[in-house]
Amino acid sequence: MRAAAAGAAGALAAHARSLCTTRSTLPWGHRRSAAVGLSCLAFCAPALVDRSAPARWPLQACVSLMSDHFRTGLPSGWHVADRWLASANVLAQLARARRALPAWQAAVLAATPLCAKLRASTCAARRDYAAYRRWHVAWHVLAALAALLVELAHAARPA
Repeated sequence: MRAAAAGAAGALAAHARSLCTTRSTLPWGHRRSAAVGLSCLAFCAPALVDRSAPARWPLQACVSLMSDHFRTGLPSGWHVADRWLASANVLAQLARARRALPAWQAAVLAATPLCAKLRASTCAARRDYAAYRRWHVAWHVLAALAALLVELAHAARPA
C-alpha cells in the first residue's frame, strides 16, 4: 500500500512539474500510434449527453489528438494545453461524479482511468513503448467512459 501511495505521489509530482513545459515526457521521441490517435476521439462521447459544458469534450479530443498523436515526442505547446485541460476535466468530473453518484462509485470511476494513466507513465519511464501505448489508449478510453457514465448519471437525475 505504501509503495502504491509513493508511486502515485511521485506521478502527481511529475505531472505538476510537467504542466508548464512544452517538452515531451516520452523518451523515444516522435513515434506516432494510430491506436493512441483514435483513442483521443473517445473524448467526444461524453458530449452526447453533457448538458453542462458539452464543448469541452470535442476540445479535449482535439487537444489530445494534437499532443498525443501529431506532436508526440516533440516539443509543443499542445502538451501544455493537453495537460491543463485533462487536469481540469478530471477535477470537474470528480466534482460532478460526487454530486451524481454514491461516493464509492465516484471513487471507482475516478481511480480506474487514473490507474491506467499511472501505468502508462511507468511504462514510459521503463522505455517500454508497446506497454505505454496500450496503457495510454486505456487511459483515454477509460477516462472517456467514466465521463460518459457521470454525464448519464447527471442526465438521469430529477431536475
